[in-house]
Amino acid sequence: KAKPQAATIKAVIGAAPGLVFHNGQFDVPSLIANGLMDYDDIGKVFDTLVYARLSRPDVMIGKSLEGLATSVLGLKDTVGIGAAMKAAGYGTLEKGYAGMDVDSMVYCNGAMRDTRATLQLVDPLRRDAVGVFTAVADGPWHDWASEDPAGLAEREQTINRLMLHAGARGMVFDADYYERWKAKHDKTIDAAGQELIDFGLKPGDGKALVNKLDELGELPASWPTTETGMLSSAAK
Repeated sequence: KAKPQAATIKAVIGAAPGLVFHNGQFDVPSLIANGLMDYDDIGKVFDTLVYARLSRPDVMIGKSLEGLATSVLGLKDTVGIGAAMKAAGYGTLEKGYAGMDVDSMVYCNGAMRDTRATLQLVDPLRRDAVGVFTAVADGPWHDWASEDPAGLAEREQTINRLMLHAGARGMVFDADYYERWKAKHDKTIDAAGQELIDFGLKPGDGKALVNKLDELGELPASWPTTETGMLSSAAK
């Protein structure tokens, strides 16, 4: 928020030989959009989330910074940032982030804890990622094994940097499209909603609509069901 801080942040980012983020897709586009980081700086970004996904490909295994700091490093916050912000007078985590700046002690302490954890995660997560690729050579998929496991892990960082470039560049956004779409379709949507009401149905209640169609014999025999045998109303 303060210009002197902004100038210092940009200078540090520009001078750093490497930049480590956890889920940089969240941070980098914002930093560039706010003039705190240059596009060229993306080339030195390393993302611990990339290594985490490579080393823990199971989607059921959490890969949050807090979770990895606990499971990999053994670090554990006794008071989370959300609780600290509430104690500082902010009702929610969102209000705390919106109302505080990095000069706040609560915000600063949280940021420093995250920085420490992120930096310490780089080497063990990279090692684990390379270990996963190396293990392939000893399994049934050995024909697919890479001759350069470390290079393969770093290739994924390169791909992530390409995606960061795209995310930071953004896309053309038509701010008036929604209003044009509403003006074109609102009458049709309202008419369809009124027709449902005339049948005693509430617009937006898919379950009631499916049951009504079944009652009228309008559903095909192949209509999908849920695991409990009920008619499915899932949107597809």
